[in-house]
Amino acid sequence: MSSVSSILDFGKSNSGLRGEGTPSHLSPSLHRSTDSLETSSTTTSHKRSKPNVDIHAKEFVLDQLNRTKKSAEEVIDLVLAGKQLTRSYNAYYQEVEAICRFKHAEQSKLAALLYEKLDSHYIEVKESTIKLVEYQIDTSPIQAQDEDMETETNHDLHEDKPPKNILEWSVRFLSIFSTWQAKLRLLGKLFLYLDRGYLLPHSSKKTIMEYGLTLYVSDILANKGKENKIAQEVLKRYLLLLRRDRIQFEVYTDVSEEFTRTLLRLNFKDNITLHKIILDDIANHYSQLRAQWSQEDNYFARICTRITNEIEFFDKCAHTRKFLRELLLKIRYVTIFDDFDSFLEGNFASLIQSNDSQNSKQLLSRLYTLCQSSSDDYTLETIPMLLFHWGSIIERSVENTIQACKSSGENVLLKLNEIATKYAAIAKENFKDDEVFQFESRSSFHKALNERSNNSYVVFQLCRFCDAYFKGRGNINMPFEEFQNTVLVVFKALSNKRDFTELYQKDLSKRLLISRTTDFSKEKDLADSLLDIIGENEDNVGLQVMFKDLVQSREVYSSLLSSSPVEFTPLILEKNHWPDIPKQDTEVILPKELTEIIDQFTGKYEAMGERFKSQKLDWSNYALHQLSINAEFESGSKELVVNLLQAVIILLFNDRESYSFDEIQKATKIGSKLLRRILSSLSSEKYSILLRTRDDNAIYTFNNKFTDRSNRIKIPIPKDKDIAKVAIAVSEQETNRVIEHNRQEEFKSIIVKVMKEFKEMSVTELLNKCIEKLEKRSPVVIQELKRNLDDLVENEYVRRVNSERLAYIP
Repeated sequence: MSSVSSILDFGKSNSGLRGEGTPSHLSPSLHRSTDSLETSSTTTSHKRSKPNVDIHAKEFVLDQLNRTKKSAEEVIDLVLAGKQLTRSYNAYYQEVEAICRFKHAEQSKLAALLYEKLDSHYIEVKESTIKLVEYQIDTSPIQAQDEDMETETNHDLHEDKPPKNILEWSVRFLSIFSTWQAKLRLLGKLFLYLDRGYLLPHSSKKTIMEYGLTLYVSDILANKGKENKIAQEVLKRYLLLLRRDRIQFEVYTDVSEEFTRTLLRLNFKDNITLHKIILDDIANHYSQLRAQWSQEDNYFARICTRITNEIEFFDKCAHTRKFLRELLLKIRYVTIFDDFDSFLEGNFASLIQSNDSQNSKQLLSRLYTLCQSSSDDYTLETIPMLLFHWGSIIERSVENTIQACKSSGENVLLKLNEIATKYAAIAKENFKDDEVFQFESRSSFHKALNERSNNSYVVFQLCRFCDAYFKGRGNINMPFEEFQNTVLVVFKALSNKRDFTELYQKDLSKRLLISRTTDFSKEKDLADSLLDIIGENEDNVGLQVMFKDLVQSREVYSSLLSSSPVEFTPLILEKNHWPDIPKQDTEVILPKELTEIIDQFTGKYEAMGERFKSQKLDWSNYALHQLSINAEFESGSKELVVNLLQAVIILLFNDRESYSFDEIQKATKIGSKLLRRILSSLSSEKYSILLRTRDDNAIYTFNNKFTDRSNRIKIPIPKDKDIAKVAIAVSEQETNRVIEHNRQEEFKSIIVKVMKEFKEMSVTELLNKCIEKLEKRSPVVIQELKRNLDDLVENEYVRRVNSERLAYIP
């Protein structure tokens, strides 16, 4: 057989084969040549020259054309049947080009033949797809993973057998389509000259690939309302495949990616309602998953990861930026912002509690950022909701900590300081140092601390904490700066600071007077810090006076008896500003030596001026007096540091070696119960200054043989056991009494101030205005407020105009 080029050769420049100077399908010029075998005349003519061939040559060319067209038809059938080609791509391409270049009409006929063949073969493709769609499969997205994995690795699919699950169905569906697409792609390659030279430029024609895909989409996937049940079922199973991956693997498999890319490619004219269907189904599915996952502690972390995976997957599959944005907003809404209050209830607290991890910090910051943008994204103001839950969490934390410390006996002040520090740090680091959150941290801490059931306990524990630190008790081992900061954090949050300072002043008085404070300068630093916060007023002027009295006593009054042979350090205190000065309920006869010293000092003090002369010095606070006595023993001299009452008894033994109990009591006038305690301290096994006989009227003898490794011995007086047992209980009662008393005084003060301002008003108006002012400190019990109002009426500060109105009495 002669080659096509020789059969269809109409002249040197019009050969069927691309020769030198002949335009090809890649050339920008697609017009036919007007050259002929003969030399053209010099006359210009637009009429095409006819080939210079005889009739036999024409018949031969037509015969060859028909055989070439038949070959082109055969190759179409081979491709659509999925059979192997008998010749090379180049050979088929040359035949197609020859046919197309022969006459323009041949291109139209060849295109019509292609369309006809594709229409015919597509019927089989459609039937295979419909048959596959009609198979009933398990519509549950959760299936046996072993079965799924077997399908993923085994693609030897049997068309006559129904698919086992959604994964196998999807693989078979994609196989049908990919086979059809491969045939279209091969035909497009073989008929490239026709595809690019004729079909593509033609306004009413489609390329081979476009024509074949349009057939597929229009029947299988196109939007035709409820009539197209095939399209509905295909999309339904596609979404089911995505759900299956979402549940079982939490990432999408290669099959899901291929399916997604396929649908996107087929939606070239937006014939499929693809975007809306995907968005709605994903949103619905995540709404269902939220109900399952919301009970987990790591719900928000899981959602953030899943949202990221979703966006990355559809971005990888080449979805539009608009689609990705809509998807992101929809998933965020159904998983987080739909019933945002419930989301915060279940997740916010766990994020805060695990804030030590870097991941949790990032999640908190991310949640805050999402709330900031929720107004623009959903017209939903979520920052106030976040702020409310933030405050609630702090309140619960404070409440739970206080209750736990009440049960365990742990140091509540240290725990409260940890809470305040922790939440302040979280607000600063994760909420971009938002002042609103910082304020809410302090406000919620303040509110929980001042709840009625917590306030008195916290005030009492704060007093104990200060007392234990300065006395060196309670294993409070911390630098002063840390201790001071702990006290101030809680003190600043107290609404009843006056109550604390009143109780603190009593403990401070005892510590300063009995010299048990560890460091006078630190005591003063703490007191100054408290005064810096509350300011100086008549309620706390005593704190300043107390330190002033001590300084003056040491720097001024101690020098009045500089010539005395006895070292004498007096404490001159303004009694009004020293609450609960310890005082023994007893009389005592002082030795002559001590009486003379007191008389001398009193004279010097009164001689300092008229103001001093008018003041009365009270020396009866025997528990405060401490003396150092040099006692001589056989082992040598010892310095005994004792209380005044102990010294009075020891000095008796300068005159005699032994005394009975009755004789000592008669000589000193000390009460019998207190005297036994003092004698017990001097005759104990450790400090046996006196030796005691074991009979009813014990005889006490000075122990000349007393020995001790130390030359300076401090002898304490044993505490009264009955008093020690109730000491803490009394302190708690005192705390409650002071707080309650001050609260009642505050009620009365506010009532009088309001009435003085308005002169006359109704009872309801008065109560409302008083509550508004009083609740800034702590909740108000209306019955207590009314009771205080009745007291003021009874004491004639306010009078009743009638049953509904009150008037102020100037």
